[in-house]
Amino acid sequence: MNFIVSSKVLKDPQLPAGKSFNTLMLIEEDGAKAGTFEIYTSAKQAELAGITGDTLTNLQTIFMQDKAPSFVKIGYVANISTGELTKLASQTDWYLTLFKEGQVTEANAGILSKWFGAEKKIAITTDTDPKALLKTGGITKALFDAQADHMFAIYAPKVDIKGDATDDFRFISAVVAGGMATVNFDDPNSYYALAHLIRNMKGVRTVALTPDERTNLMGYTINVGYDKTVGIMGNAYISYEGYEFLYEGLMPNATAVSDVHFIDWLNNRIQQDQAIYFKQNKVTTYREKDIAGILLNFRKSLLKGVRSGGLIPEQVKVENIADLQARITDQMKSNRMLGSIFAEIKCSGQILHVSYETECVPFNRDLKL
Repeated sequence: MNFIVSSKVLKDPQLPAGKSFNTLMLIEEDGAKAGTFEIYTSAKQAELAGITGDTLTNLQTIFMQDKAPSFVKIGYVANISTGELTKLASQTDWYLTLFKEGQVTEANAGILSKWFGAEKKIAITTDTDPKALLKTGGITKALFDAQADHMFAIYAPKVDIKGDATDDFRFISAVVAGGMATVNFDDPNSYYALAHLIRNMKGVRTVALTPDERTNLMGYTINVGYDKTVGIMGNAYISYEGYEFLYEGLMPNATAVSDVHFIDWLNNRIQQDQAIYFKQNKVTTYREKDIAGILLNFRKSLLKGVRSGGLIPEQVKVENIADLQARITDQMKSNRMLGSIFAEIKCSGQILHVSYETECVPFNRDLKL
C-alpha cells in the first residue's frame, strides 16, 4: 500500500500532543461521572472498585492473556454520542476504544465511525446480529456502508456456553483491543497482522462459519482474495486444524487494521520528532544546512517505520533540498513556516493466504539428464 506523507513544519512554541498508542479506553455510560475516567491495572482492582457486568468481563478477558496491556482506562459518558466522546477526549488521551455489546447500533455506527476517523482513534465493537452473515444487516454492514476507516466490528454470536458468560464468543473484541494495546511500533519488527497477533487466546471461543458465510461476512473467496463487491469486510475468530486466529483484521473500507494503526503512529512520530528537533536547534534558519538538517530528521522518523517492519526501505523517498527551497515564500518566512515536506512511502503489506497446488508426475526411468 502506497502513501504520500506530508509534514508541515512550523516553529510553534507548543509541542504537539503525543497520542497514547498503547492506551485502551473502555466506554461506560454513567451520567453522574460523565467526562471522567479511571485507570485499572488488573481486573481484580476494577472488581473491588465496583466494576461489574460486561465491562468487568472485558477487563478479565484482557488481563488474563499472556501478553496484556499494563493498564486500561474506563471513560464515562452520559450516552453514546460524538458530543460525549469529545467531552471525554478533552479530559484524557487514548487511542484504542472498546465498546461493549449494545453501545454501538446500526443507527449510530456510521456517525461514530466518522468521529473516530476524524480523531484518528481506532474503535472496536462486537456484532452479534446473524444478518451480518447474509450481508443484509448488523453493525458490520452499517460500518461497511459508511466505509469506516477507523472503526471495525468482530462477528460473534450471542451464545453463552457455560451459563456464566466466562467464555462467551462476544468477548473476542476485548482480546483484540487488548492485544493491539500491547504493540509499540518504536520496537524493532513490531509491525503486525491481526491474524498473527490474535491467535490461540484465552477465555474466548471460535466461531464456525460456512464458506458462504465467510465470503458474505469478509468478502474473501479462495484463490481470488478480498473483494468489497462480494462481502462486507467483517471479522471473526475462527479455528482451522486446531489453530485459532482472527480472520482477518480489516477495516470496513478494506484497509488492514494494522496498517491504519501503523500510519497513525508514524504520522504522530514525525510530528513529535520534528517538534523535538526544533526545540534542540533553537537557531534554525532558512539556510541550506539547516533545511538539510530538517530533512535528515524527517528521514530518521521514516526510518523508525522501517525498523518496525512497517515500511519497505527501498520505497522511502524524501524530496530534496532544492525542491523544498523552491516553495519557500516571503509569507512563509514571516510566519516562521517551512511549508510541507513530502515523502512517498510504501507499507510492507501482509501475505495472509497462499494457495498450494501439488502435482504428482510418474517417474520415467528412461529420462536422461
